[in-house]
Amino acid sequence: MPTALDDLVSANTRARLRLRRWIDSHASSAGPDARLILAHLAFWDTFYAARWELRRGGDLTALRGLGASVVNPINDAASPLWRSVDLSAATVAVLPNVSMPSWWA
Repeated sequence: MPTALDDLVSANTRARLRLRRWIDSHASSAGPDARLILAHLAFWDTFYAARWELRRGGDLTALRGLGASVVNPINDAASPLWRSVDLSAATVAVLPNVSMPSWWA
């Protein structure tokens, strides 16, 4: 019988496969917006993973919500940097366990 964790892992796997297909379909014409999207996802995934680790370590405040007054300035400030990230680096950052096609090297 599948558990809630199994359901989450399955949903995450499906989402990663959808993202991989999106990356593959946009790779040949990937401009700054594709790099921005991937780097943005990688940043926030890493940010929230770090918050979960803090919570796991006992910090009961680690998962408090962040409002738009915090998130929007972070996104605005980071967007120029995210647009400048190399596409293959952004892809590896957001999908670290996926090998890159040889033609991206």
